[in-house]
Amino acid sequence: MITGMWTIWGTDPDTHQEIWYWHPPIVPVEEDAEQLRADKWVPVDPEQQHTLFLTLLGQLAEIRYLKKDADDTVEAWVQQEDMVYASTTPVVLAFYLPEHLRGATASSSISPSVADIADVPSMPLLVGDTLASVQFGEVALVADPSAGGWHPYRLQFLGEEGLAIQQQMLREITQLEVDARTSRSHKRFKTRLLKSYQVAVRQERYLKLHQLAQKLAELYWKSYQGLSPRTSTTSLIRTLPETPYVVGKGTIIPAPQPVQAVLAAYSNAQAGAEDWDTIKSVPTFVYNKENGTTHVEFRPSDPSTQLDNATIQSLWSQVRQLSDIDGDVLIAMLAQAIAAPHDEKDGVWITGKLILDYRGISPIMKRENGKLRRAGHRQEDLADVAACMSRMSNTWIRVEQWIEDDREHSGRSKSRSKKEPKTYLYTRESRLINVTDIIRQHELQQINGKPPMEQPQNSIAIAWRYQVGSWVEPFLQGANRQVAWLLQQVLSYDPYHETWEKRLARYFTFHMRINSTKGGVIIEREVGKIIEELSLPVNQRDPDRTRKRFEKAMDRLQADLLVSEWIYASDNPPLPKRKWLPTWLQYRIRIAATSALQNHYLPEAN
Repeated sequence: MITGMWTIWGTDPDTHQEIWYWHPPIVPVEEDAEQLRADKWVPVDPEQQHTLFLTLLGQLAEIRYLKKDADDTVEAWVQQEDMVYASTTPVVLAFYLPEHLRGATASSSISPSVADIADVPSMPLLVGDTLASVQFGEVALVADPSAGGWHPYRLQFLGEEGLAIQQQMLREITQLEVDARTSRSHKRFKTRLLKSYQVAVRQERYLKLHQLAQKLAELYWKSYQGLSPRTSTTSLIRTLPETPYVVGKGTIIPAPQPVQAVLAAYSNAQAGAEDWDTIKSVPTFVYNKENGTTHVEFRPSDPSTQLDNATIQSLWSQVRQLSDIDGDVLIAMLAQAIAAPHDEKDGVWITGKLILDYRGISPIMKRENGKLRRAGHRQEDLADVAACMSRMSNTWIRVEQWIEDDREHSGRSKSRSKKEPKTYLYTRESRLINVTDIIRQHELQQINGKPPMEQPQNSIAIAWRYQVGSWVEPFLQGANRQVAWLLQQVLSYDPYHETWEKRLARYFTFHMRINSTKGGVIIEREVGKIIEELSLPVNQRDPDRTRKRFEKAMDRLQADLLVSEWIYASDNPPLPKRKWLPTWLQYRIRIAATSALQNHYLPEAN
């Protein structure tokens, strides 16, 4: 199996890191030149067409080396369409050498033995632990005569689109490496396996990788030429957009069933993801209620991504990282979208700092001249928010819910018409949140008037422009308007040490609002159903710990004025002396809100 070679190009003048590129080794093949021409292959001279040849290598084009009859030299052939593409897009994808590989020589072959090559069809396969462990495509060499030949250009200038393509490429590289290990483990069946199905699969996978490389190269080229939006060296310094503080003592947030479904899905994922399942090849959480169903799905950020095993495993890995912090970030974004001013394209901005402030996360405080000053939030806290935003971009919801519809219906008399409330099944499928623009930390820093030297993998996203998905539209107006009054304390509870308080506070925030249309803010709920809804743990061996933890959390909510009072219903049966847990889980509790809170939960006048 041909795995290629990696060779140093030089040093990046900005990052002072070594830039390496990958290329297949020269392995002569016995093919007919006339047949290659008929199949639209053309020869290329590496000596006379050095820039073009290096571009072909850097875009992972397949190159065939034909032996010449007259001597022992070889002639390079490439597909005509690849040559045309490389001629118009002179970009070589490359990478910075990781620390654990820096002891390698300037040109290190990772090819198998000659004996192995003889048994395996020759293909330029990108496999092997060496290449699979690098960030291929994180930097590119762009042909620029004015810059002395080649100019290094980094992935961070391409924005989210470039990062998404590069991540797709890395997944394909990883899968090729997995395929290689599988092939080696079946070595005694090598001839039969490699000459049939597995070769065809790898050829198809490599073709996709090559196409992704061309797509990323084109994005590099357009960005470098200024043909698409990019962060240039003269515009690296950006000003954060205005992000007003809207939560304060409280604010309005959308409170329909889909929001509750996503929060339940995130909490269940933190509790072990027992209620998540694979549906239509993607991780899915199904939230069923009397008036409808919401499917919370985790999909690739790029809809064109092939759902192979590697991609599906990556999605499940992200699901297992979900937590109540993701829920807090979602609630903060919903609050911001309702209360903050929108731009001319109906977008709104939010920052990582603002989300941390909403959650009550304390910033670093430094003492200067005897006074404390705010020095910003910790990098790890900002990174947690950025990770939540990334996962939220992969969250899709499918809503199937019965809602009211006010329509004009004509009666028997044409001169009279009346408005009759009717219900219809509302169905919608969309992203939970549409993130349209991102500002990263390196864009806000400058040293001695020069562009920052941060590597893209070390930068942190700190601000996002976004829109709530179209699923929310019917729940913000008319008879279906469902909003709740959010108190900041709901976001301030610690997601790990105060899990019970946080989830119960969210639950009553939404359920108090739902009940308000029925004439008050006194509701009655069953203990076990609340615990199940919120994916809270039940200690079967020591149920008294569960009961005390629940009561402690409810008392805390009352002390924090999230509820005014809670009591067990008077007609609950006495608990048996033994095996009383099932009885207690069926206990009903009554929860009330004070008149001061009632006004916050009243529906909008229609």
